[in-house]
Amino acid sequence: MRIGLLGSGEMGKRHLAAAADLSEVEMVTRTTPPYNALDPANRAGLLNAMLADPTIDAIDICLPTPLHVPTTLTALAARKHVLCEKPLALTTADCARVLAAAQESDRVFMVAHVLRFFPAYQHLLGVVRNGVFGPVQHASFTRVSGIPRWATWLTETASSGGAILDLLVHDFDQVIALFGPPSHIEAVPIESTNTVLCLLNCGEIPVRVEGGWFADNRPFAMSFEVEFKHESLIYRNEHLVLHRAGTPGEEILLASVDPYREQLRYFTQCCTSGSAPIECPPEASAATVALALAVREQAARTPGPEIP
Repeated sequence: MRIGLLGSGEMGKRHLAAAADLSEVEMVTRTTPPYNALDPANRAGLLNAMLADPTIDAIDICLPTPLHVPTTLTALAARKHVLCEKPLALTTADCARVLAAAQESDRVFMVAHVLRFFPAYQHLLGVVRNGVFGPVQHASFTRVSGIPRWATWLTETASSGGAILDLLVHDFDQVIALFGPPSHIEAVPIESTNTVLCLLNCGEIPVRVEGGWFADNRPFAMSFEVEFKHESLIYRNEHLVLHRAGTPGEEILLASVDPYREQLRYFTQCCTSGSAPIECPPEASAATVALALAVREQAARTPGPEIP
């Protein structure tokens, strides 16, 4: 399967490296002949050339967020499958436009919520879905980093949506996948509009999400803790530990895989089989954007002390 890659930033490099390990994928970039003869600054020219190429089956969009929607719509109209980096869009209205276009086409559309392909998060999803430990009592997700310096547009809320949409969208997607959209939201900023602490009610399950881009340049870290009646799963420092009442923690061995490769493998399987992505459905990606925007709006309205 030949995939045209748009974007040569951090995400573009990750997707390109992932394709190198998949024999069934040939990633076509602006450095691939004959595209290397085009003006590298002419994004529209590169896109149009790829869309006109009948040997290219899909477009992989790793462009800045404001370009996600127009590029996706153009690619779908040209009858190409589309893998688009998160977030799907900056507004719920644009999410609706893309979903409608995807439904009208006979092509596969998937948003690259790569966290769904991390073994620890896959393990958690399986445990919750299968009810292995019974109902969830409480869940919390954390994702923090310093302010990104590698792409100036990321710090512009109008371009990236800010950290709540660009960074914490991963954890909001987990909330949607595990528990569905919340019925109630409380949110406050921690140190700036790019940091937040929120409490979500998903049915009877309280879920806490916190993090963002912090001014102290702290290193990137992500974690979760999910409590069941007698057990809890804690993921921290790339280790997943199962705790049972009265016993020491038991580390769960995780597969050593590249989640970007597994994400691309899944997308290509959906394309070759003509199947809609079940594990990363675009409807959930749209719901994730709606949740992130609601949290951001709530935090902007209610500055104050942290939620206890």
